[in-house]
Amino acid sequence: MKKLENIDAFNGTSFHGQTVYASVNDLIKICGDPYRGDIEDKVQYEWTMQTSDGTPFTIYDWKEYRHYWKDEMIEWHIGGHRGIDAIKGMKELEEALSSNESLSDQEQIEAILEEANGFGMREEVKLWAEKLMDESPEMDPIDAYTHGFEEWIK
Repeated sequence: MKKLENIDAFNGTSFHGQTVYASVNDLIKICGDPYRGDIEDKVQYEWTMQTSDGTPFTIYDWKEYRHYWKDEMIEWHIGGHRGIDAIKGMKELEEALSSNESLSDQEQIEAILEEANGFGMREEVKLWAEKLMDESPEMDPIDAYTHGFEEWIK
């Protein structure tokens, strides 16, 4: 899967029922920089892509009409000339997203700490999470940092 080189090839693509859940940041890592619309536009972010066999498809948010965090998981529409094109695009995108998940734990922890930093509580949240993981080594790190955040930012 890669960015579509022939930009005219995506003209005429449409929604055929395929969607994926991801964040803007997840898609930027995989697909590069998007086309950006405005909050009043039906589409705020869009990527024109092609599958490994050259089939064009698009990835876009549809009628969100709101500001959302770049790490927020939302539903993305997959467009294609035909339903099978959208399915092929969706499958390649899902594979890319699943292979990208190993990076997300540390990024999620850093996002929690950055948000805590906005309240002047970064170190407290970090120490609380480390304490929880010391007491319960089987605890998921993201859960520990989330609990730390919830404990200190009320």
